[in-house]
Amino acid sequence: YILKSKFIKQSIFNSIELAIVSTFIGLLISLQGAYSLNRLKNSSKKNILLFINMLSNFSGIPLAFAFIILLGSNGVMTILLKNIGLIDGFDVYSKTGLILMYIYFQLPLGLLLLYPVFDRLDPQWQEMVNILGGGTFIFWKRVGIPVMLKEILGTVLIMFANAMGAYACTLALTNGTYNVMTIRITSYIAGEVAYEPGIASAMSILLGGILIFVVIINEVMLKKKRGRYEK
Repeated sequence: YILKSKFIKQSIFNSIELAIVSTFIGLLISLQGAYSLNRLKNSSKKNILLFINMLSNFSGIPLAFAFIILLGSNGVMTILLKNIGLIDGFDVYSKTGLILMYIYFQLPLGLLLLYPVFDRLDPQWQEMVNILGGGTFIFWKRVGIPVMLKEILGTVLIMFANAMGAYACTLALTNGTYNVMTIRITSYIAGEVAYEPGIASAMSILLGGILIFVVIINEVMLKKKRGRYEK
């Protein structure tokens, strides 16, 4: 039944779309941030990592409230950016606002997961590539990215699962008006209009299946990595 309902299929599509977009953009920013972080001095690294770790705990309803204060209709940043002509018609309660919020809580996770990966890159490798006539692009294409590929893919899967399971911040920001799986599941269990625990259970199984599938892929990749090191 759930795959025949256009409304439920829309919630599945919206959840996957938000997860894919926020994961892709979050990954690109996290890669650059983790690379830059590894080039800092140890004292600076510790301070920034502590700050990132603190940001990773700032989520849910407090995060949504912060976005409303800063980017709501009368938010501080909204009024400021409108006055200088940078934005016009921006609505934080729409899909655009949700994507921005998802990217925000994806970044600390991505940075913490990708930061250790760059330690595997030996600085001498780039020097060797340069000696052999290759540049920075060739180094990342032939050496850097292949070495880190499994860790990057694992980070992508975890970030995707993180976005798919988001609930509190999405509900608080949109008041349940944006159709995603987590909100629909809750509405069918505790909603005032419709009480369909069977549908909610089926959607929960589907969402759980998607997340379990992502976790299994990540575990398989980690096992292959451990097996390669043991050899």
